[in-house]
Amino acid sequence: MRDVQSNVKGELERLTIALIEQQREDGSWRYCFENGTAIDAYVVIPFEC
Repeated sequence: MRDVQSNVKGELERLTIALIEQQREDGSWRYCFENGTAIDAYVVIPFEC
């Protein structure tokens, strides 16, 4: 169970870092949300922490 929790935590950290790197200087992100729910989930995950 600990490995799963560690993997989940590592993935959340990776996604958070990716989002921060994609954030623009004005604090916004520019995504096309017409691609379905995958992008929506990608944005929501860091806010669950």
